[in-house]
Amino acid sequence: MGLTTEAVVDALSGGPLVSPSHDANLRRIVQGDFSPQFRLSLALKDVHQALEAVDNGQFTALAGLADEWGAPCHEGWGTRT
Repeated sequence: MGLTTEAVVDALSGGPLVSPSHDANLRRIVQGDFSPQFRLSLALKDVHQALEAVDNGQFTALAGLADEWGAPCHEGWGTRT
């Protein structure tokens, strides 16, 4: 769409769609800081819990994410922050 990362972050900041923690994460991205802020294994646990709470076949995108995150977790990358 031709928007810069900074323009998107500025548009979202302070609005109802972005929590203070998400705003901080977005600001880190603008600054080029892509360091991990949360363990992948814990995020994967949360994804699995969400998938268990819904009927089978719902949230297929989330199930795909669980598949994608599973491999690096099984290789030992999930506990690094």
